[in-house]
Amino acid sequence: MCRKQLVLLCQILVLLQVLNCSRAVLYEFVMAEEEIFSDCMDNPKGYLNITGLMDFSSTSMEMVEEGIILDGNMTSVWKVYPTDTIKGSFALFYYDRGTWQQTILSMSVGDFCKVMYKENQYWFIHWTQHVTNIEVRDKCLSLGTMLIIERYTFSLKFGLDVPLRSGRYRIVYNLVATDRTGVRRKNGICFEIRGDINRAQ
Repeated sequence: MCRKQLVLLCQILVLLQVLNCSRAVLYEFVMAEEEIFSDCMDNPKGYLNITGLMDFSSTSMEMVEEGIILDGNMTSVWKVYPTDTIKGSFALFYYDRGTWQQTILSMSVGDFCKVMYKENQYWFIHWTQHVTNIEVRDKCLSLGTMLIIERYTFSLKFGLDVPLRSGRYRIVYNLVATDRTGVRRKNGICFEIRGDINRAQ
């Protein structure tokens, strides 16, 4: 391939990337409750809610126009251990004519602890990048781990090239731990974040 052709190819690739980004629409998830988290509507049998995962008694939450201001610390009360493997998933549901319909937006992670502090992940952007005591990073969510959170405004804005209708939504999160022998623990976690999704201004 000659130099001119190579330059032209690079220009085309850059243009395609720009066009792809330009198609993405910025959305905002406006939370319905100051406490952020709600119990799952369809809670799997035996699963705990958010209070079975974290103690938020030392966490300050204040709803403002831009989102929810978080400050303080949160401590894991979930009976899982550093040798456990934690599997996580979330799914987005839309309220349509009296029923909740699952959208195509969902995600599953086979080993959450490996990516809990990975910079390009959704939860890092909105949560774990604000954990200031980095010495606990190898403990993941094991029992007794305290996460010290710097003061920041929690808000959910995201770009998608998939169209979403404005309206009521809920994000359902599930966490399940298995021990080192592969036996699944019976204390799974399920919680939701409820609110409205609109195009960001």
